[in-house]
Amino acid sequence: MISFQLRDDVSFSDGEPLTAADVVFTFDFIMTEVIQAPRDRAYLEKIKAVKANGKDEVVFTFKEPYFEALSLAGGMSVLPKHFYAAYLKERKNLMSQRLIVG
Repeated sequence: MISFQLRDDVSFSDGEPLTAADVVFTFDFIMTEVIQAPRDRAYLEKIKAVKANGKDEVVFTFKEPYFEALSLAGGMSVLPKHFYAAYLKERKNLMSQRLIVG
């Protein structure tokens, strides 16, 4: 298990703050089968769960000991939940869209 304390002065390019919920959302988003991200999903399969412990703490639990666990958890690019959550609601359109974060 690895936990991270997020800085409170980090925000996305649109000004929305980065929270632990965004990190959890990113993991859940990538692990959703309808998302065309098989390479990322294969990379993250070593992670059992990602949980928010409040607004600024994220806890990664791994399925088994992994020698690059810190790099895997700490190197994950985070998607803004407030922007990408709508794509999960429109699942039927996901297969034909490319999703880009700036």
